[in-house]
Amino acid sequence: MRDLDRAAELLNDLPEKQISLTDPDSRSMISQAKGTGMVGYNVTVVVDTKHYLIVTHEVTNIGSERA
Repeated sequence: MRDLDRAAELLNDLPEKQISLTDPDSRSMISQAKGTGMVGYNVTVVVDTKHYLIVTHEVTNIGSERA
């Protein structure tokens, strides 16, 4: 119960009001395909279609790229 009380205090101090016990940097993001949430990261990759090489990538914990 003490652990849960400490987790509740920590959770209330966070602006996102969420925490992952396995990976503190990950966030719960809505999966449009399933209509549910999933804890993870958002990865965007740009590929050169001629040579099939990754040109650049970005990893964030923001669930949407629309903004």
